[in-house]
Amino acid sequence: LLQVAKQYIKIPVYVMIRPRGGDFLYSDQEIEVMKKDIELMKTQGADGVVLGALTEDGRVDAELCMELIGTVDI
Repeated sequence: LLQVAKQYIKIPVYVMIRPRGGDFLYSDQEIEVMKKDIELMKTQGADGVVLGALTEDGRVDAELCMELIGTVDI
C-alpha cells in the first residue's frame, strides 16, 4: 500500500505503526512487531511514522515512545 500511495501522491506519507486495534498497552511481542514494522517502513520509503503508547495508568509511555522513535531515523 505504501509503495502504491507514494506512486500517486506528492505529499509526504507517514505510516501508522500499530500492531493491533484496541488500547495502547503493548506486550513485549507487540513492541517487537512495532520495531520490525518501523524498520520495514524505512526500507519501503515511508517519510515518517506515527505511533503512541500508554502506561497502565493512562499516561503517555514516554520511555517506550522514545525507544520506538530511536528506531525510526527516517
